[in-house]
Amino acid sequence: MAAYQIIHPAFKVRVSPHVLRHTFCTTLINNEANIKGVQYLVGHNDINTTLNVYTHVDSESIRSAMKRFPAKGSDTKIDTKRE
Repeated sequence: MAAYQIIHPAFKVRVSPHVLRHTFCTTLINNEANIKGVQYLVGHNDINTTLNVYTHVDSESIRSAMKRFPAKGSDTKIDTKRE
């Protein structure tokens, strides 16, 4: 991290292995990984630790979810085709 900050002095965010662990969990969940699989990978005994401490929601994932489900009464059709 110190070497990276020398090269990129404007980067002020502190990144640690623990921060990367949170990012790993969040990225897996945002990409529809099985929550029990994520719990196993990171070694949590309690699923609530994985969900409530290590998994974070960002505005883009919320927007993406909302686009998949039209508002009640909307005439927008849901596209059920998968790529």
